[in-house]
Amino acid sequence: GFSGDGKTCTDINECATNNGGCSANATCANTAGSFTCTCKAGYSGDGKTCADINECATNNGGCSANATCANTAGSFTCTCKAGFSGDGKTCTDINECATNNGGCSANATCANSAGSFTCTCKTGYSGDGKTCADVNECATNNGGCSANATCSNSAGSFSCACKTGFSGDGKTCTDINECATNNGGCDANATCTNTAGSFSCACKAGLSGDGKTCKPEGCADGTREGYVAAATYPNIAGCSGGWSVAGLLSTTAPKCSLAGGNSGSNPNGTGCSAADLCQTGWHICASAVQVKNASPTGTCTGATTSGSASLFFATLQSGPGGGACGSGTNDLFGCGNLGSAPDATTCAPLNVFSHNVCSALGAPWSCPTNNGGLDEAINVVKSGPLLGGVLCCRN
Repeated sequence: GFSGDGKTCTDINECATNNGGCSANATCANTAGSFTCTCKAGYSGDGKTCADINECATNNGGCSANATCANTAGSFTCTCKAGFSGDGKTCTDINECATNNGGCSANATCANSAGSFTCTCKTGYSGDGKTCADVNECATNNGGCSANATCSNSAGSFSCACKTGFSGDGKTCTDINECATNNGGCDANATCTNTAGSFSCACKAGLSGDGKTCKPEGCADGTREGYVAAATYPNIAGCSGGWSVAGLLSTTAPKCSLAGGNSGSNPNGTGCSAADLCQTGWHICASAVQVKNASPTGTCTGATTSGSASLFFATLQSGPGGGACGSGTNDLFGCGNLGSAPDATTCAPLNVFSHNVCSALGAPWSCPTNNGGLDEAINVVKSGPLLGGVLCCRN
């Protein structure tokens, strides 16, 4: 450990040459006459030989439990795991949800967890959380709405609304009985029938219309002056009005679009025939027999009422003269409270007739004296709506 001539001896620094023979991973320390080898930090051994110490093998190298320990030659490193931040010795969870909802869809909920997070689509949406598509709840079982409700899809949700004619919260819908209030808006002379979600209006017997409005059948202007109770007399009606096209027997076709009724647009009957007083589907009663069959009483009872205005409702029945009914064109016969009494044997149930040239009726009835006044049924005209008109029978 020394060198010299013996008189003088100088310490040899063994470390100056080849690290004193120590390991490259050791420190050589010279001493008087000798030296020592000491493994460097991170290595273990006798100094001549030094092996790397794996610090990570014990207690994760002292790194955080949320860090990765990486061994290196003579040392090690601590690196926080994904989802954590810090110096590796200390690692703090990163709340990914705090920034941009963690990258989740706007229609998803971001839930932070230790070192990670999850994306879950909100109710009403489906997907992986990164992408969430609206669920159309209405596409399946009407969204759980009532069969009598409409399901309306919306973003992330849906709604149920009871259909017209039903009431409720949409999950349960109960039929509304429209007929229970104000007869469903039907005419007072109509029958309201409730149906599931709706209702219908039907005019009662003897009346026509859409059920919202009902008018007595029989008269073209929708009003009856004879046999006024349409439900009681469904097949016969007394209709007042005027006409200028002469005759009953020869003018059975309408001439003025059924406008000649006393409540129509042409009550004086200008340009109208007697047939214009009857509604479509009706005609001027042809005979005493037809009147008998059309009236539920078989008589003229009901054609007028006690205290009513003077009214004569003519039929197409005529006769040979003398107040008798039969073949011929003389006189007018019908029902009412105006006129003379006809022959009861041949004319029943008709109870009134016009007498000679309508003398028993008076204006606005007019029977010209053509053929000596024997053709009243062919020549009669009526220049105004008063004093009746014709009897109409259902076809």
